[in-house]
Amino acid sequence: MEAKLIPRQQKRRRARKLARFYGILTVFVFSVYFLAGFFLHPLFLVSDIREKIRAVADTVNVLARVLNPPVKPVVTATSACVGGNPAVILDWADDGNSVSYDIARDSFPLSTGVVTSGYTDTAVTLGQTYSYVVTALGPMGPGFSDADPVSVNAPGECTAVIVPSILFQTFAGKNISGTTERHFTTDRNPRVTGVTNIANARVELLIESASEVIRTTVFANINGYFEWRYEGKLDFATYTLTATAIDQGNPAISVSGTLKIGIESAASQDVSKQKATLTAENVSEAEKVIQTRPDFDFSLQLAERELYAGDTVHATIIWQHLSDELIGTEGEAFFQLIDGDGKITSQFSQAFIFARDTSLEQGFIVPYGMPDKDYRVRVEVRVLSYRVFHEEILRILPLPLLQLGSTTMTYEQAVSHIGWISFLILFLFLWWLLLFLREYFLYLQSTHSLTGKDLHVAGYF
Repeated sequence: MEAKLIPRQQKRRRARKLARFYGILTVFVFSVYFLAGFFLHPLFLVSDIREKIRAVADTVNVLARVLNPPVKPVVTATSACVGGNPAVILDWADDGNSVSYDIARDSFPLSTGVVTSGYTDTAVTLGQTYSYVVTALGPMGPGFSDADPVSVNAPGECTAVIVPSILFQTFAGKNISGTTERHFTTDRNPRVTGVTNIANARVELLIESASEVIRTTVFANINGYFEWRYEGKLDFATYTLTATAIDQGNPAISVSGTLKIGIESAASQDVSKQKATLTAENVSEAEKVIQTRPDFDFSLQLAERELYAGDTVHATIIWQHLSDELIGTEGEAFFQLIDGDGKITSQFSQAFIFARDTSLEQGFIVPYGMPDKDYRVRVEVRVLSYRVFHEEILRILPLPLLQLGSTTMTYEQAVSHIGWISFLILFLFLWWLLLFLREYFLYLQSTHSLTGKDLHVAGYF
C-alpha cells in the first residue's frame, strides 16, 4: 500500500512546486508592470488598465435604440465667388427631426450649432480641394446622421482680393451668427466659438467689464475654427469680448470682431427678459463705461516646442507693456499644461514683483506617461482685477526605448505590452488553479476509505 502512494506523493509534490513557481512568476511580472508604470506616472496605470478593459469590452455588442433620429443629410457642394472672394456653398434638405448641424472640413471642425439647412464656407483658398461632412443632431443626439463626404474644388480665380473676416458662431450653446444684440446666460464659464478665413490664426481675446479685464490667446485650426471657455467663473456683469485673428505667417493680416455678453444669476433671469423692451437710448444709458485701470500684457515664449516626457519645459514671460502703477507691486503667475481635451495635466504658480526691462522665466517637468500629441502651455498672470492669459503649442514626442529596423518601440508601449503579458499569465494561473483543484478533488474521492457504517448505509449489511 505504501509503495502505491509514493508516486502519488511525488506527483503532488511536483504539482506544488509548479504552482509555487507559477505564482512567483505571476507576482514578478505584475511587479515589473506596476513599478514600470508607476515610474512613468501613476495615471498611466489607470489609463492603461482602462484601455485594456475597454479593448476586452469591445467584444460585447451593446444595442441601443434612439428615438426620433435625425434624417441623414444629402449634401450638395458648389464652388462660387462671394463678394469677390472664393467660397463653397453647402446645401441640404430641411429635416424636422434635426435640431442643429455640425460641419467638418477635411476631418476637422468647421462650424457647430448651425440651425439652417445650408452653410457658406468663405474660409477657403483659390483652387484648393476640400471634403465636407455634415452631421445632423436631433433631440437624442447625433444618432446615425453623418452625411456622405462631398468633395469640391474652390474657384481657381476671383476678381477681388481676399478680405480677412471673423464671425462668432455660438455662445453658451446658442447660435448667435449674424446677431448684434447682447446675449445673456447664467453659465459663469460659457463657451464661445467662432470662425475666421485665416487658417491656423492666432486669436487674441480681450474680455472687459466695468470691474475686470481678461486677456487670452487661442489658436484657430486649419479651417479657421476657434473656441474659448473661461476656466474660472466670470462675475455677474456685462462684458465686451473682442477677438482679433492674426495670420501667423504675416502678422500684418488681421481682423477683429466684437461680441457683447452678459452673465446673470438665476434670480435675475425674469428681470433680464425685460431688457428686450428697452429703447436704444435706455440701453446706451444702462451700459457701464469701462473704467481705466493699471494694465499690462506679455508674450509667452518656449525654448523648445518638441519635448519628451520627463524633459523640462522652459517658459519665458516677456512684458509687452507695464503701467507705472504696477511697478514694484506683487503679482502671481500660473503655469498649466493642458491636453487636447482641455484637461489640466500639470500646474503650479509663482509669485513675482513687477519690474521694467525684466522677464519671468520658469521651468517645469513634463510628467512621464503622457501620450505623444499636441498640448497647450497656458500662462495666466493675475493682479487685482486684471487677468491675462496666453498659450503656446507644445508637442510631446514618444519616448524611444528600442529601435527594431524602421520600427521604434517606446517606453510606454513596452510597459503596456508587459501589462498584457501580466494579465495573460494571471488568466492562465487561475485556469491552471481550477484544473489543480479539480484533480485534487478527484484524488480525494479515489482515496476515500470505507467504514462499516458506510456499507450499512449503502445497504450491504
